[in-house]
This record gives sequence, C-alpha cells and structure tokens, in this order.
Amino acid sequence: MEGEFVYGVLLLLGRGCEPDSSKAVEYLNKAFEHGIYQAKFFLEQTEKLEMTSIESQHSEKTQYYHFKGNFVTNDRFSGRDKELEELKTYLKESRVCFVSGVGGIGKTELVKQYASENREKYDRIIFMKYTSDLTDMIISDQYFEINGLVRKRVNNEPESDEGFCRRKLGMIKNLLSGYSLLIIDNFDTEYDPMLKELLDGPYQVILTTRMNYERLEYPVLNLERMSDDDQLKLFYKYSGKVVSEDDIDLFRKIVSGLNGHTLTIELVAKQFAQAERNAGKLMGLVQTVGINAITNSASENDSDGTNLIYEYICQLFREEKLSADEKTLLLDMSLLPISGVSLDRFMEWCEVADSKTVEGLIGKSWLQYDPENGIVSMHPLIVEMIKNELGAEMKLCETMLCHLDRQFSLSYYMKVDERTAYGEIAKALYRNIPITKENLNSFRRMFWIFKDLD
Repeated sequence: MEGEFVYGVLLLLGRGCEPDSSKAVEYLNKAFEHGIYQAKFFLEQTEKLEMTSIESQHSEKTQYYHFKGNFVTNDRFSGRDKELEELKTYLKESRVCFVSGVGGIGKTELVKQYASENREKYDRIIFMKYTSDLTDMIISDQYFEINGLVRKRVNNEPESDEGFCRRKLGMIKNLLSGYSLLIIDNFDTEYDPMLKELLDGPYQVILTTRMNYERLEYPVLNLERMSDDDQLKLFYKYSGKVVSEDDIDLFRKIVSGLNGHTLTIELVAKQFAQAERNAGKLMGLVQTVGINAITNSASENDSDGTNLIYEYICQLFREEKLSADEKTLLLDMSLLPISGVSLDRFMEWCEVADSKTVEGLIGKSWLQYDPENGIVSMHPLIVEMIKNELGAEMKLCETMLCHLDRQFSLSYYMKVDERTAYGEIAKALYRNIPITKENLNSFRRMFWIFKDLD
C-alpha cells in the first residue's frame, strides 16, 4: 500500500510515471485515500523543504487564535417552543445534546434559533458543517485557526493526522470554556472515532443528525413533525401571501399532507408565492405523490417518511420549468462543499451573466443564501436529489471546473485562508467526481492546494 501511495504522489508530481498508464487512475485514488495531509508531507520530503517550527518560538498558550462561528438565523422561523425549551434543559443538565430527525424536518433551523435566542449566554458560538470526519474538521483551519500551530516531526517523520488532531483539540479545549457552544450540523454518520474525545470538553455541544444516537449516554431530542397550526403559520411566512377564508381548509390539507417536513413546506410555499402553483395544483401534487407512495413497494420500509419527503422534492423539481442555465448552476453547486462558497466567486466560476438566474433559484429555495457572510449553499437533501436527477449531465459543469482548475494551478500565490477554502472545495470535488484518465491532470493540480497547508 505504501508503494502504491508513493507512486500516486509521484504521478501528481509528474516524476518518472506515465500519466496515461493503465494504473495511473487506480494509484492516484489510493494516494488520495491514504490521506491528503500525509501526502502533503511526502511532497515536502521529496522537495527537501526545511520546516522551522514556530512552536519553538511561541508557546502554545500564547499563540493567537481565531474560532469562526458566523451563522444567520431564519427570520421566518415559527413554532417549536416546546423543543427549544427541551434543548435548553438538556444542555444545562448534560452539556451535550443530539437533535435527531429525518432530513429537512427543521433540525438546523431549530439549533440556529436556539443559538440566536441564547446568544448572550455564550462567549462564543461556533457553527460547523460535518462533511467527512471530525479529524478533518478539527485539523482544517476552516473553523479552528490557531496561528503558528504546525505539525511536529518525530525522527524526521511528520505527525499523523490523528496525533495532530488530538494535540490541536487539546489546545481548543484549553481556549474554550463552559460558556462556549459548538454546533455540528449534518452529523449523519453512525460512527466517528473522534466523537468521544470531542465531546469530552468544557463547552456545550449540539449535534444535528439523521442517525439514532440513543445508545450513548447523552440526551437525544427527537424532532417530530410540527403541529398543523405551526405548519400553516410557516407556510404563510414563506409564501408571504394572505390566504382567503375559503382556502384555509384546503391549505390545512396541503401542509398536513407534507408530513410536517419544513423544507418541503418552504419549497411549496415559495412556488405558491411566485404564482407558479395555485392551491388546487398544490393539492394535486400532494395527492399524486401520496398515491404513488402507497402503490410503491419501497414505502413499506419508509417508517419515518424519508422516502415520501424525498419524492415530494423530486416531484416539485421535475415539474419546475428550469432553464438550462438554472440546471447547470444547481449541478455545479451540488459538487461543492455542503458548507457553501462565496456567492461572488460562484458566479464568477460559472460565468453567470445575469444575477437574476441565481437570485431566482435562491428565491425558490433550491439554493440557500447567507447574506451576512455572502455564502451560497444547498440543502443536503436537495444535493442528493440534484445528483440523482441531473448527475448524468456532468458535462454541464465544465465551465466551473475549468475555472477551478485554473485556481488550483495558482495555489502557490494564495494566502493561507484562501488555500484552506480551496482545499475544502478540492476535497468535495474528489468525493463527487471519479478520477479518470481524462481529468487526471486536473486532479494533479488540485492536489498541490494541500502542499503548503499546515
């Protein structure tokens, strides 16, 4: 395995290996799987770079640090008063709480609302998106940046990912307090080896997840469907329209048929607001999807309603009259990190001539926008749906990928924070796009984004 890893790295460097050889793609995949950070240090060794440890000049206690926790609450949030109180109680009693529920039921908005309402109680709130694993999340400077912190060398060997992660986590625990709140969103994994160590700190932690974590000693807040009245209020807030008395009963049936799924209510309400569907058409959608679910044998295994929710979103998308440019933008975004990217950069990469195209997708909630930080992103459920519905049209993404390819080739001139951001993009692309002989050179250039990251 080590030899294959080395071969893969040499491929990236273009040293003595034919890039179009039959084993090129296989070995390059093995190099990435072996670990991007370990590969970075192999690159350093091959270049015989000398690393001066900043730690010898500054003690860990005096290092400057920056923990990033910006997030924007939803001004259309409605209901969930009981759940907010339960979450507050769980954190007070146990310091850690898992918020569990099906995708799109409102877990993220609930914890954001809790953080907003209780902001004055905390000296720091850090909101993070879980993507691959906690080790990668902690090592990266995307959320925890400690200036001057570099990997140690023991017997001229680089510190492992696990070792560096544990050392950095120890520093984070010393810097944070019981008045700090960590929010880890989309923790949709059955196991992460760093979870126990992360939770063993002075701070409070909220994790949103689709998984069942009742096996642990920490409390789990199971988020169920909202009451019919709260669902209707939420629909009104997203649609921004006044519903006539004659239509109230019909809209009650519509939102009830959506099973309290807040993301679907948002999508349906936005289409109603833009006059793309009247009440009768919305009711037809609910009835059609419901009948299909009953006749679909897969519904027998849909005890939590996940498949039904997914089908509602798919049906809304299939009936949406999207232009080719809109489809391309959605597919482009589905390849990027769940945490999102700069809206200005995204429009530049995709060569968007008219901002109204993006604004329209945001207005319909196919894309999400954080105006405070200028970040555009996509809900994980919509990412999944877009990949299934448009995945075969991957050539649509060539414009964005060509722009990113050029950015990766300029990584040497980037500042550390910019390289970190592009590093997250590179990892997302590697997860979403298979390496082939055709894109091998692009992945080689992508790999260099990690060379100077500590």
